[in-house]
Formats: sequence, C-alpha cells, structure tokens
Amino acid sequence: AMGAMKDPAAASALIELAGKQSYADRSTAIEQLGRGKALESLPLLRKIVADKQESVEARRAACDALNKMQDKQSLPALLAAADDAAVDLSGRGHED
Repeated sequence: AMGAMKDPAAASALIELAGKQSYADRSTAIEQLGRGKALESLPLLRKIVADKQESVEARRAACDALNKMQDKQSLPALLAAADDAAVDLSGRGHED
C-alpha cells in the first residue's frame, strides 16, 4: 500500500526541505512527512534519526514521523535514538 500523501510533488518538495540542514522550518517539513505518511521519505527519516550530528529538534521530529508511519524497519534507528541521552523523545527537553 502506498502512503497517504496523495501529491507526489508535495512529498518530493517536503523531502528536499527536510534534507536541508540549513532550512529554518525543517522540523515542520519532517512532521508533515510523518503526518502525510510519505513512505518515500523513510530512508531520509531513518538517516536523520541515526545521525548524532543532526539537531535534537530534527531527530525528535524524525522519530515522531517514523512512529506515525509505524515502519518496522525503522525500529533499530528508533531504539538507538531512545538510548541516546541527547535526544529526549518525550519532547520535554533537559533541565540543566
């Protein structure tokens, strides 16, 4: 079954924006991919989750997006992120 995102051009544009570390609303683009269940974005989302050089905000958004898509192949990346103390998946952030 294909993803729920009906417009391939929109999915493609969101994937491009989500892949740009310099894009200001990057986490919003990542969230939209998850909300739209854009399955073609799975490789990028898995890469963002696994990359410790990525911002915590982007990694958290990618975790949420993967969770929404319920992709079993993403489980190892999600578990690794859950073990990474830098990424608080609860969304509360760390108290210093």
